[in-house]
Amino acid sequence: MNMKEKRNILLIHDSEKFACQIRLMLFTNNQTGSVEVATTLSPAPDLISKKNAHLIISDVKLTEGNTLELIKRTKKSNPSMRIIILTNRANEYDHPY
Repeated sequence: MNMKEKRNILLIHDSEKFACQIRLMLFTNNQTGSVEVATTLSPAPDLISKKNAHLIISDVKLTEGNTLELIKRTKKSNPSMRIIILTNRANEYDHPY
């Protein structure tokens, strides 16, 4: 990817408030082209291909399941896809250390 080319990002998170905050932060970077937000997993595969996503930012655990299977399928079909996992879960059950 050319350094001047803007990156299209798919943000998958079931907290609309959290997703909105992340989306705003991403647009402060002049290398961001578009940020599509999916609050569930079901539209994600379509958005990846239709919006020509360069990067996926996702919560690992959503109310309808986790994103690990989506990550596996995406990396298999597009090994160069960059993926960042974020979460706003902060309790002892999720993070016992």
